[in-house]
Amino acid sequence: MRTLRRRCRSTKCPRQLPVGEKRLYPWFSNWKILQFTCEHCGWTGKGELAFPNEIGAMECPRCDHAVAYVQFPNLRDMEQAAAEGNPEAIQDLPKKREWIKRMEARMNRFWSNHLHDLDQLPELEGESLEFRWDIAVRVGDECEDFQIIKIGEREVWRELAFWDNMVRFNEIKGLLKQKYGTRFKSLTPTDGSLDFLTGDHYFKLRTLSWT
Repeated sequence: MRTLRRRCRSTKCPRQLPVGEKRLYPWFSNWKILQFTCEHCGWTGKGELAFPNEIGAMECPRCDHAVAYVQFPNLRDMEQAAAEGNPEAIQDLPKKREWIKRMEARMNRFWSNHLHDLDQLPELEGESLEFRWDIAVRVGDECEDFQIIKIGEREVWRELAFWDNMVRFNEIKGLLKQKYGTRFKSLTPTDGSLDFLTGDHYFKLRTLSWT
């Protein structure tokens, strides 16, 4: 005798969510409603619960391993999505344009007053010069962030700071070496500057040399 399967008579039977893969998703796609499973701890949930970190890795809310990746939108992506009627893009597009405008103005200020010439550095006394790389955040009415080079309590240089900017650290260290020669001994980040310097990823310090 054939066994009859029990039918679900409810009109509210749970719908199976489409399954996501561990790959790169455009921001304006369906990644937020896809169902992901963490291969490390077994967590399963919608993409919106594994929200992307600053590099676009969708982190498992249980163990922080990546379950997939998203590509943050540039201005062209957002304009295209807005033109296609995407509500999120339509809402965020004015803010994106304003943010780009502010960043361009900030970069212009940086290029107009950044350390690039040895003559910008002062003459210093002493046979062993140990510099510190420090940070000052939310300074003044514009709440700007500055990276500061010090020796002892003396401020040697100050310029606009940028998040996750170890490249700039090495550039300035190179200029200090050229200016002060063998008297240069080190450029050491303060504890308070490490978040800004590494983008809150302290493992990057393994690739950084103070000397």
